[in-house]
Amino acid sequence: MTSTATITKSTQSTTTTRLSADARDETTVVVVDTQQMIASGLSSVLATFERLIVVGSANTPGDAYPLVGKTRPDVVILDARIDAGAEAAVRRFADVSPRSVVLVLGLDESVVDIARMLIAGAGGYVTKNQPIEELVAAVFDVHAGRRVIAPELLDPLLDHVAHGAPIQLSQRQQCILQLLAEGSRPTEIAAALSISVSTLRNQLRGLLVRLGAHSQLEAVAIARRRGLLPHVTTARELATSRERSGS
Repeated sequence: MTSTATITKSTQSTTTTRLSADARDETTVVVVDTQQMIASGLSSVLATFERLIVVGSANTPGDAYPLVGKTRPDVVILDARIDAGAEAAVRRFADVSPRSVVLVLGLDESVVDIARMLIAGAGGYVTKNQPIEELVAAVFDVHAGRRVIAPELLDPLLDHVAHGAPIQLSQRQQCILQLLAEGSRPTEIAAALSISVSTLRNQLRGLLVRLGAHSQLEAVAIARRRGLLPHVTTARELATSRERSGS
């Protein structure tokens, strides 16, 4: 993939979108996204907002670090799926431009990963399915020193903090939880995992104890709050992978 880093001299469009009175000063931004089209498109859209100045964009860490070091933006909008990981990138940006605040833009990262990004120094985490106006508001908020978290993630993050270290689940347990979340019946889950229903029931009892749940429904709810359910790989794909590996 061809990587690019672009420094924008003046991307402020004649068409502007007015925000609240909180955004009184201009805020400079660098957009870092693994896909060039998204980086360019997001930069163009952000440039239409009043008092928001996009000074550059990049697609890889190798391009992003020197760009941020040179432009020293107020805010770096960082794709959570950047190569080498967002947590490491957040720490590196703090080295190359201490004045810059990182706002992570993600999609389906686990609560554990999001917590690590915040601990590394990110000013906030918002999701790609939020309206652009919410992203812009988040940019101004983190620039003003306020921590920003996508609303739907507040409870899971608080739960994660309250319980300390994350619960470690095996691949088999993740499969069972995901299939439960998909509404599969015990017989269907047992068939998908190539085990007997009685074996499944024993594993379910152990899983409930591990999660501190009193029912299968509560187990799924706890797993969602703690970021323990698989996000991209489906449960059946996990089951297939387990069979191939012999685990």
